[in-house]
Amino acid sequence: MKEVKKERLSNFELMRIVSMFMIIIWHLITRSNILEHCSETIYLILKFFQYFIIVHVNSFILVTGYFGYKNKFKLGKIISLLSQSLFYRVLFVVIFLSLGLVTLSRIDIFKNVFPVDITSYWYLNCYIVLLCIQPFLNKLIKVLTQKEHRNLIFVMIFLFSLVPNLSYQINIRNDGFTIVQFIMLYFIGAYFAKYPLKENLHFKNYSKYKKQLILISIFTFSFLFNFFAYNFCNYLISFDSDIIKEIGYFFRQGCELYSGIFVIIQSLSYFLFFETLSLKNRFINHIATLTFGVYLIHENILVRNELYKFLKLDVDYVITSNTVILKILFYAVIIFIICLLIEQLRIWIFKVVNKGKIITKLKGKIHKIMVEF
Repeated sequence: MKEVKKERLSNFELMRIVSMFMIIIWHLITRSNILEHCSETIYLILKFFQYFIIVHVNSFILVTGYFGYKNKFKLGKIISLLSQSLFYRVLFVVIFLSLGLVTLSRIDIFKNVFPVDITSYWYLNCYIVLLCIQPFLNKLIKVLTQKEHRNLIFVMIFLFSLVPNLSYQINIRNDGFTIVQFIMLYFIGAYFAKYPLKENLHFKNYSKYKKQLILISIFTFSFLFNFFAYNFCNYLISFDSDIIKEIGYFFRQGCELYSGIFVIIQSLSYFLFFETLSLKNRFINHIATLTFGVYLIHENILVRNELYKFLKLDVDYVITSNTVILKILFYAVIIFIICLLIEQLRIWIFKVVNKGKIITKLKGKIHKIMVEF
């Protein structure tokens, strides 16, 4: 009897789409030099927007823990991610060299093509490490009681969020771009999968809309507190007093890092809000499968080095027009759509290639290795 494939709920798939769109906007702001060449008003608006969307990366890690704590190790998934990454690395090296857009030495070509390096795709690198240690994390999650799991999360937040950001990253380093951050959020996501919010003593009798209102309120408070704290720290840094400046620098560093305590709270409330939604939509599910390709395309080191110049977001004059904000949103939509189409084309190409006899034999051998592994 043929097994019926269970259709995935679309609430977290929608979250993946929204988060990836946020990532594109984030990169348009941070990868260009707009913040260094804009008026004070535009700077504040862009910073406000940044603090609103800072949840994007953390949400992907949370959802990995939410669904991944039950999964077994799959070598095939790692191979698939690396092959997808390698495809785009090779593709863009060929395109940029053919068009004469870059000049690359042999070592440069090697660095750009090699599937895992330290110069680009930091998220992919950390994610693959997380997948490698996932079975061991899952074993621990399985034996922990709810109290032990909760206490572990509190300890990890203290050690890997509060301590790094209150000690200039000296005692323990976690700026949000580390495997430590991924492990911490993995445990948090797994906790809320094992012990759903709707079964929590305080939330059990609340209606769906009341839960959503609470989560939106927590999200809003977290991002506003962070935003105003950042600006207050900048105000302290403007003082002539070295002591006051040091206090400003001391507290500012944790405001816009993914590992900041309020960023984590904001990310968790954003993530749990999508958990309250009940959606089933095949189109959303399909678009969500393309989002990782969107990341690999627009964040490719060759693409990003030229993209912001092409969009004229790398400027050497002061931007005073508010239209730059609309431009960023417009560019984000265009980049998102183009990357979706490219990723969809890649999937079709891979499907055709996978039907070949050589590939079929190779896949059989790889499958045998994975089963034995």
